[in-house]
Amino acid sequence: MAGRLEAIWVKRAHRGPMDPVTSAALVAGRGVVGNADQGRRRQVTLIEHEMWDRLMSQLGASVSPGARRANLMVSGIPLARTVNRTLRVGTCRLRVLGETRPCERMDEALPGLRQAMESDWGGGVFAEVLEGGDIAVGAPVCWDGAAIERPGPDEYGEFYAGYVARVPDGVDLITLLAEQLEATGARLAAIPESRGSFRYAPGKWSIKEVIGHLSDVERIMAYRALRIARGDATPLPGFDEDAYVPFARSDDHSVGELVDEWLAARQASIALFRNLPEDAWTRRGTASNQPASVRALAIIIAGHEQHHLETLRVRYGL
Repeated sequence: MAGRLEAIWVKRAHRGPMDPVTSAALVAGRGVVGNADQGRRRQVTLIEHEMWDRLMSQLGASVSPGARRANLMVSGIPLARTVNRTLRVGTCRLRVLGETRPCERMDEALPGLRQAMESDWGGGVFAEVLEGGDIAVGAPVCWDGAAIERPGPDEYGEFYAGYVARVPDGVDLITLLAEQLEATGARLAAIPESRGSFRYAPGKWSIKEVIGHLSDVERIMAYRALRIARGDATPLPGFDEDAYVPFARSDDHSVGELVDEWLAARQASIALFRNLPEDAWTRRGTASNQPASVRALAIIIAGHEQHHLETLRVRYGL
């Protein structure tokens, strides 16, 4: 999906006016040259042209998008739930780090605007500059990477077919993994500690053990993908998930600790897959005496997480 850079604003001073410009320079690790905010996590802020139009229609108003106080406005590129994705703006590369939450100054520009922006990432996103350079209004905008083609049935063992089937065709896998990082992390973190040891039947895993299992599988599948992606043809051993769980002693830890562990594992997986060369995705190896491709292992990670979220909902009432 390709988009366009529609507008650029530079904030010369803290809480100062947003000066519209037709071109600007970005510096890696710093932000927009001349902008008041430099070198922090929020190096560049971005909004969607389409989202701004939607907000104005919703509020029955016509206010300049400069009122949002963002640095860049793009069109044709949805920004919601894109944490950890890398955006190309002209020759520059930006990594999205989070959602930009609206502040009270939005209501100074238009009453009700702040509340309207609270939903569906209406305030846009903030990013760090990975690769700097010159940008200008009209520059092409696109996401790094592309949708990963669904693996064939000869790229994974039959046991994993259900997990693969849970991931839609044509999905941008890095985006999906990043969306799961945010949504699943929040869902798991909301589980009360008092329910952590709940088992829906004797002999079944506790909720804490399910979370611990998610981390185990995340690491193992990512490790397999790493070995195969690096051209290692060594057959990789299998693992017995039921044998792993008692040794993990997940019930000895808090829900929060286990969620933090899974978040760290998922962040590592995203970093691995995000930086893979294009030709690595289709490399194949052997794991558990079954065929395994890098793209199949990545999709299994996503589908496995979805499987257990459904189990937590249906069996555990979460």
